[in-house]
Amino acid sequence: MGVPSPVHQATALSRRSFLLTAATGVTAAAAGGLVLSCTKASGDIVAPVGRGSLRGQVVDAVGAPQPALGRLTLMYESGLRTGAYAETDAAGAFTFTNLLPGNYQVRFDAPGVAHMIEEVPVPAAVRSGEVTALQVHAQRGPDETDEVQIYIGDYFYQAQPFGIENGETVLKLGVKACWYNVGQLVHSVTGGPWVESGDMGRPASFMWVADRVGVFGYRCRYHPDRMQGTLRVTS
Repeated sequence: MGVPSPVHQATALSRRSFLLTAATGVTAAAAGGLVLSCTKASGDIVAPVGRGSLRGQVVDAVGAPQPALGRLTLMYESGLRTGAYAETDAAGAFTFTNLLPGNYQVRFDAPGVAHMIEEVPVPAAVRSGEVTALQVHAQRGPDETDEVQIYIGDYFYQAQPFGIENGETVLKLGVKACWYNVGQLVHSVTGGPWVESGDMGRPASFMWVADRVGVFGYRCRYHPDRMQGTLRVTS
């Protein structure tokens, strides 16, 4: 018999973790940090030689599985989407298989049904011949933060969850536009009525409340030729 692949547990720090901990008793492991486990889990995924796998589960703030809820998007460490997606099963579980070793990120989306509690995608390191386990925290119901999320990657801006790279983001007057650096480099959000975000390393964020109607272009101060986006604010 072969030696079972170790399972590595990864979680990400939530912007609401300190509130959730007080309100629901979330464990320290769920609130953040990297947890490693060398125990064998049932139904281990056998990865091709030189490849690895991700096995995850969507749970709520107290760790209860969320079955058949939403879609998971796999992203590279740069923030770029890999093109791979996964649905949750009856136990809230999902898998990404046949992955090259490296660092990835996982984002959850269920528009109008549930939203991701983590502020940024959950990081996960894939190792050759191993299975990485992770949890993604989701809250049922609409996101009450009333914001439009725009990811800053290397080298692009992208509205979530359906925007295109360096495309236009549409939001209504009074709504917050929130940029999150999910890439590896330092970027900025320069232009528009806000003028300048300042330097943004990962996982820094910048927010602007749409206080006027119009079309506003912006760019990265460090990569102006490669990173340009547009905000369209409507009434």
